[in-house]
Amino acid sequence: MYHAYPYDFWRYEVEDMRRIFSDFEVLKSIKDHEASGVFLKARKLFNYSPNDLQSIALYSMILGKRTTLIPKLQEMSLSRKIKLSILKVIEMIHRLEGYLLCFR
Repeated sequence: MYHAYPYDFWRYEVEDMRRIFSDFEVLKSIKDHEASGVFLKARKLFNYSPNDLQSIALYSMILGKRTTLIPKLQEMSLSRKIKLSILKVIEMIHRLEGYLLCFR
């Protein structure tokens, strides 16, 4: 899955993906060390029966905590908006530094 990091609203950890895909045979799951994310390789089981995912709480970038609900963007506090804006700027600087190193 691609979630357009850092402009997305959810963060998935390895354990989240294992729970989401627990109705599959998980062959491999690892954290992406270059960006926020997870790589997962899974195989659908012959006797597949879909999981109920309602109880899985994911980390919401809007709320800054795990939740099973889908929050509205208006629910994000001002301090959270400022923090995320600073993190986006830092991420952009790191990417720019990486590009500049390629041209040296």
